[in-house]
Amino acid sequence: MNYFESMERTIEYIESHLCEDITLDELAAMAHLSKFHFHRVFQAMVGDSIMEYIRLRRLTLAGQQLRQTRKRVVDIAFDYQFSSHETFCRAFKKTFGVTPTECRRDKVGLSIRGKAILRRDDSRLGGFTLEPKIIFKDTFTVVGMEIITTQEDNNTNFTIPKLWSRFNPRANEIENRHTGGLGLCVSEGFENCDFSYMACCEVSAVDSIPEGMIARTIPACKYLVFTHKGSVDNLGETYDFIYGKYIPNANYEIQSKVDFELYDERFKPDSPDSEMDIYIPIK
Repeated sequence: MNYFESMERTIEYIESHLCEDITLDELAAMAHLSKFHFHRVFQAMVGDSIMEYIRLRRLTLAGQQLRQTRKRVVDIAFDYQFSSHETFCRAFKKTFGVTPTECRRDKVGLSIRGKAILRRDDSRLGGFTLEPKIIFKDTFTVVGMEIITTQEDNNTNFTIPKLWSRFNPRANEIENRHTGGLGLCVSEGFENCDFSYMACCEVSAVDSIPEGMIARTIPACKYLVFTHKGSVDNLGETYDFIYGKYIPNANYEIQSKVDFELYDERFKPDSPDSEMDIYIPIK
């Protein structure tokens, strides 16, 4: 699979449909990825989340319309798919620091979001490098706590750290558990950018399930396994490398299955010596 061609095709489609409704479903289908993985690959390669990129491109072109035409503000708002005049004005002011009226009246220069240009050697990622292992993991079962969330919701409301703060004190209630923990992402069957996240432990058998927890069986699969070294504060850089550089330049096709992070005895959250493994399912 050529990720660069898929993302470039997606960017061109977005550019020619900014005045129309654009859905995550159609973009992910165009890129031949699940919505979850499309979101991750796009953000890592472009630098903005998919919906933020679309929003900024629309606002940029709306700003050009304000300065170059005499169209009514409300008409420009509707042209670029904003639900109301008020919604458009709030988004414009938040992004550019001026209202649409001020932009037009004062011919204000805007900090625009240009059309994304992809580079195979992405300078944003510097000299960062990781070499993954390829392993096949047999079917396994986990027990733990689950939430339905999104990347944006987690970034804003810390939904995943809050889940771990509830799960960790109760992990010992799980029978037949293996040492360490897993952070499990399941994206199939969910709308938009939603995904299921489990804070859990692998188990050798399910004799009972503690209250407020669930069990899930994960099918056998082949994985790329990357080892993140250092504090979890830098985990985003590792994911940007994986989805923005390594996978687009490699000949692996991501599967729409379960991604997970493994936290074993090497994991020390805030230590520079900490290590954790990231499992990406591939075909």
